[in-house]
Amino acid sequence: MLVKGKCVFLNSDKKQGIKDPTKTYYSVLLMQGTETLNCSVSEEIYNKELPQMNQFESVECGFDFNPTFKSMRLVDIRKASK
Repeated sequence: MLVKGKCVFLNSDKKQGIKDPTKTYYSVLLMQGTETLNCSVSEEIYNKELPQMNQFESVECGFDFNPTFKSMRLVDIRKASK
């Protein structure tokens, strides 16, 4: 299920897997009001889109919501139009 929203970009991070050190996990931290959202992101978006974002910049996001695992994955991020 695709969910869209306006957020504030805070930070992005990548971590090496604990059980499988050959895997790398990418995540992004977003804020909406006083709530924060830490969600996974693909390596492609992490390397191409996120470096263009400034901290505390308003962004428009698209998320893929998985109701089975109750998780969200960032699939699209763009700078918000002013």
